[in-house]
Amino acid sequence: MPAIHARSRPARSWEISARCFASTPGLPRAFRSGPDPDYTGAAARAILDGVLASRGIRIEENTQNERENGIQAPPIRADKSTQSQGCFGSVGTVYQISRFEVTNSEYVEFLNAVAVTGTNTVYIPSMGVGVGGILRSGISGSYSYAPISGRGDLPVNYVSFWPAARFANWMHNGQPSGSQDNSTTEDGAYTLTPAGMSDNTVSRNPGAAVFLPSEDEWYKAAYYDTGSTAYFDYSEGSDTQTTCASPGAIPNTANCNNAAGGDVTDVGSYTAGSNPNGTFDQGGNVSEWNESVMGPGDAHRGRRGGSFGDSPINLAASVRFGQSPTLAQSVGGIRLASPAASPVPGLAPLALVMLSSILAVAALKRLPA
Repeated sequence: MPAIHARSRPARSWEISARCFASTPGLPRAFRSGPDPDYTGAAARAILDGVLASRGIRIEENTQNERENGIQAPPIRADKSTQSQGCFGSVGTVYQISRFEVTNSEYVEFLNAVAVTGTNTVYIPSMGVGVGGILRSGISGSYSYAPISGRGDLPVNYVSFWPAARFANWMHNGQPSGSQDNSTTEDGAYTLTPAGMSDNTVSRNPGAAVFLPSEDEWYKAAYYDTGSTAYFDYSEGSDTQTTCASPGAIPNTANCNNAAGGDVTDVGSYTAGSNPNGTFDQGGNVSEWNESVMGPGDAHRGRRGGSFGDSPINLAASVRFGQSPTLAQSVGGIRLASPAASPVPGLAPLALVMLSSILAVAALKRLPA
């Protein structure tokens, strides 16, 4: 991943602080799932703006309202029948989170190492067209992969939760080459079994060295300012709604609402857009997977941050997404995390940016060949 220059300070554990939100009993029908289009999308959002202002509540969105890969996503829901809102951001250990989203070039390294066959849908054809960024050539048994010209530094997308977990396992295991098995992609940070994936019960293993962030880890890195010990509503250190715009050096802007041509943009290209903890693009560009289990029947995994196609309200700390872990979309991507100063075989030492005595942000970096 892109290098980060170290700025060293003593590491201590996170303070156990969190931001809490009320659940939402008795919301108007407009916030509940239903077939009537008048109670979904813009109509629900318009009413919600008033409710948020008057009641200080937080909305959960189980899915983004779009069609992709022939799947119709359910409408917005906030009835809290399956998961109430609560407190977010409490993390009891020092950890690191990558400054940038995982890029196409980085994911290509993974594919060339473990995907010479088409196993486990770690690559799907959508990645090679439209707003995707990776081409596959050859035949099964000798597949090879390359970033589409000019798209290597764009965030990888069309990655569902299980391939994202396999990428984390591969990083945990030292980026080995070979078939997808327990030594490469099927064990490590996560033990991936057919039963565990079917039941959506896979969780992080003790001693995981590289992993997808928990919702609390992701949330704290995005919205918490260690200097003021306060949470912000948007990930660029502001309570003012982010402006959707083309890349540049204007603070509190991001790739959302199709303002950058309806496409992803190079990671970190909103140069004034890092948050107080030094991460980029935790609002907009691609919505990022986290480990949370949520949704009806605990069948979904969490995503946060909104995407290039989302309205700016969906970039807010007050919005959660839950989607099927098998759903790969143009708007979904990956950010990785690790314990502080965790030695990983085959990886360069993690370049820490110690932004305060209780926060470490890092990029995971491959050793030179």
